[in-house]
Parts: sequence; C-alpha cells; structure tokens
Amino acid sequence: MMLAAAACSDPGAALERGRTFELEGQAAAAIETYEKYLDRWPDAPGEGEAAFRAARLYDRERQDCGNAVPLYERSARAGGPWAEQARNALVGCPDFFPLPAGAKWVFVDSASGGENMRLELAVRESSGGLSGVIAGAFFAGEERFRDYRREVVKEDWGIWEERETGRSPILRYPFRKGRSWEATEGGKGVRYEIVEDSLTVEVKAGRFEGCLKVKSRTAGYGSWVFDYYCPRVGRVKTTVGAPGVENPNTELSAYTLPK
Repeated sequence: MMLAAAACSDPGAALERGRTFELEGQAAAAIETYEKYLDRWPDAPGEGEAAFRAARLYDRERQDCGNAVPLYERSARAGGPWAEQARNALVGCPDFFPLPAGAKWVFVDSASGGENMRLELAVRESSGGLSGVIAGAFFAGEERFRDYRREVVKEDWGIWEERETGRSPILRYPFRKGRSWEATEGGKGVRYEIVEDSLTVEVKAGRFEGCLKVKSRTAGYGSWVFDYYCPRVGRVKTTVGAPGVENPNTELSAYTLPK
C-alpha cells in the first residue's frame, strides 16, 4: 500500500513500480504504469526510460509495433542515456532484417526454382540482433562456385550492409512509402526509395504480409533493382526493373529463424 501511495505522487516511485512489475513478468501492469507516468509527468527526468521500457514491452511481449514505435520515438526525442537504445530499436520494429544466431535462408533463382542457382546463407556471428555476419555460398546444382559474406549493422537510423563495393544503408527509418536516401557504392551514386510499405508477397517459402518494396538505382544505368523485405523474415525476393517491366530474379525458398 505504501509503495502504491508513493507511486501516485512521486515520479521516482512510479517508475520504480513499473520496473518491479517488469521484473515480475507482469507486462500489462508495467505498461500501464509507464504510460500513466508519461501522462502525469511528461517532462520528468525519467521520461526517456519510461517510454523506452513501455515500447520494449509492446515490441517484445506483444509484437505490437503500432504502439511501440511512438514510444520509442518519444524516448529518442527525450535524449539522455536511453535515446541511443531507442533509435536502434526503431530500426528493428518491425524487424525487416532479423539477425539471430543460427538463422538460415535459402534463395533460388525464380526462373528454374533453384536448378540453375541456389544461395545458402546463415548468421555466423550475432550481437544481440543489432549486428551480425551473414555468410554462405552460391551453388549451381551441387557445385559451389562463389562464397558470400556480408556484415550487417543496425545503427544511425538504418540497416547497413558491408559489401565488396563499400558500406551502404539498404534500409533507412522511417520505413514508409516515399522514403528515399542516397549512397555511394563502388564509386557510383545509388538512390534508394521505399516504393511500397504494406505489400503481401508470396514466394516459395510462404506468404508474407506488411512487406517493404525498395528500389535501388545506380546512376547511369537504365535498369534498377527491387528488393522485398518482410517483417521477422528479412529479404524474400529480388527483381530487376526497367521502364514498363519487372522481371523476377531470386526468391526465398526456405528459412529458419531461432527464437
């Protein structure tokens, strides 16, 4: 009773009450406590922490990015020690490029269904989902003909991929239609744009909803590439576009994502 009474009038006690609920696994009570804190003391020193903790519970416990994202954004705007964690979390809510240790993806060429080309990938190194090394190889039948290795990092409001041509942001927050950005790869300018943000995509690995379609066009080229990213799966399809056409290239045929 004393803790509850103190929480009604003291922001520090209210925040501690939310932490206690969280530690006890009472997600609903913790979220309610943090949100009441933010309503009653919107400019208190603990604003960033309360917003982040509530957002993280929505995100991880309920897979509810609709409620999590505004709270992560509030935490990021509040500054202080929770802001960087909030910015990094925004890039993964929803997670269009999951990087858990042991994750595996198999891509095939769309034309032959894998008879001509197969790409087998796995996360070899992972750092809490914020970075990882993806490695694997291309196969033609049973013949391995080229290795694949890229480092992926989620930071600075984006998802960055280290390639042979340099480090590029393959996705940038916010993940909304019309969002565009530019990068330099291999000495040439590349323009990225999210052209769709709520697609349903069907490939050999399954049917996925809420997907992004990202266009990347290298300066001086008459064609471009579309990459499709789906929540909690990653890249599921790549096509090649030109004026009036979009031709299939590769697609996801199987995947394993440890929880």
